[in-house]
Amino acid sequence: MLQMQHAPPRVCFRGIARTSPLGARLEAAVSSNAVVVEGESTAAASKPWARVVSASDLQWWDARHELVRPVRFTTDAAVAEDVDIVIDFFGNDPPGGFSGRYWRVVDRSGEAILNPFCLLEDCSRVPFVASVFLIEARPAASGWTVLAEAHISNRHWYRRLLRRVGTVAAQLVASALQRDGTGRDWASEIVPITRARSNTGILVGRLRAFLARFVTIARETALNDYWAIGILDAPVDALTRSQALRADRWIESPSAGSYVADPFPWPGRADVVLCERYDYRRAIGVLRALRLAGDTVTEEYPVDLGIPGLHLSYPCTFREDGRVFLLPEMAASHSLVLFELLPANAVRALSVIESGTPADDPTLFKHDGRYWIAYSDRRLGSHENLCLLHSHQLEGPWIPHPLNPVKIDVRSSRSGGTPFSLDGKLYRPAQDCSATYGGALVVNHVRVCTPISYEEEPIAVLRPDPHGPFPRGVHTITVDGGRVVFDGKRFFFDPRRLWKRMNTYLGTVRRSRRGPRCAS
Repeated sequence: MLQMQHAPPRVCFRGIARTSPLGARLEAAVSSNAVVVEGESTAAASKPWARVVSASDLQWWDARHELVRPVRFTTDAAVAEDVDIVIDFFGNDPPGGFSGRYWRVVDRSGEAILNPFCLLEDCSRVPFVASVFLIEARPAASGWTVLAEAHISNRHWYRRLLRRVGTVAAQLVASALQRDGTGRDWASEIVPITRARSNTGILVGRLRAFLARFVTIARETALNDYWAIGILDAPVDALTRSQALRADRWIESPSAGSYVADPFPWPGRADVVLCERYDYRRAIGVLRALRLAGDTVTEEYPVDLGIPGLHLSYPCTFREDGRVFLLPEMAASHSLVLFELLPANAVRALSVIESGTPADDPTLFKHDGRYWIAYSDRRLGSHENLCLLHSHQLEGPWIPHPLNPVKIDVRSSRSGGTPFSLDGKLYRPAQDCSATYGGALVVNHVRVCTPISYEEEPIAVLRPDPHGPFPRGVHTITVDGGRVVFDGKRFFFDPRRLWKRMNTYLGTVRRSRRGPRCAS
């Protein structure tokens, strides 16, 4: 832990008002691990930049006061002596006489995130990833060290991307305070900079971002996803090398108005696969058990959890001592419930693991004698964060990991199937949602998984077969003996979806023009 032995570190966020949206979020994030020391005044901003950032999570001034000149701290010895960590968002030099730790929040080019129109070039540009780093200046100006990093989707309007960056910046600072303060070297060829943009460059950048986002929205509005289940006869070690997944056979929904996805084996029943069946008309998913004979579904029956009308998916299974457990995604209910699969296809609820958390793709596994659940908290962005719960027994109590979210990376965070062990090493499949939801799978080698620490690194990318019938995505993969079960996606034009989206948009426009209704 970064905390001192007798007192928490004293932290100063340079030029940020404590009562501003960004200041309040930062203080809330570090309140349990640090004491915030307020600086002299609030940094100023140009009017165009202030209009863009205003009312977002990146607004650093209190709206009740006018912006004043930027804080520099170059000769403020009193502040330097009273602070252990100075955190800079504007690209300023360290305070004069300051001998503590100096942190800076920057993008991938080294530009401070509160410089005017930061990340403008990244908005909606391929690859669809915007990176934010928390870096620390080394003593004697010998370089920078990366303490924490996040890689988020940039497929947003620019203002929305900035709001997301404000939230992520607070999470990175909180994560670094929780950790031991070590990090990897910042790329030697990249030097933190302060970049000035011309009015023409800003206009061109915003126009380019608008057009890129418009193309993305047009495609997502007119096209629908169709998923199917693929089966590949291959050993588990095949998943530790990058490849295109080519199924030996595909299982599709017999109904044109639905698809099947999220396949998980029913342990002990080699001919049965659990999955989600999604109904386009009702826009809801239900859990089904499919009895297979080759590439034919000989029987299909519901997995009834006794929760009618709730969207259910991702039926993660886990076997221990002859018992089979089921942990489905039920994020719409903001809860996690553990079930047991019984003979005669019955299901019994065992315990409520978590209440109040919209958990996407919860995955149950066991490691080093402890039970773990990996999931994505939808409140933090469902495609780009990894959170953990752990317990000594399945009945609980379940304890949130102190570093949650332990990872922020749209390319390899969200669970994509059951972790597996090979040669004493633990591997965790995760989704790459940078280009599209469930665009590919990444296999992560879990290097450290303890109640106080977590580290993993990508070792392989599993992509859909570009020449197969489902070339647009793969987002769930599980190992079942000598076979691999996964799903695949393709797009199709759906006029009903286009009509529904257009009506929704036009209804929103009409309501906004009418304004709020007054009570009579």
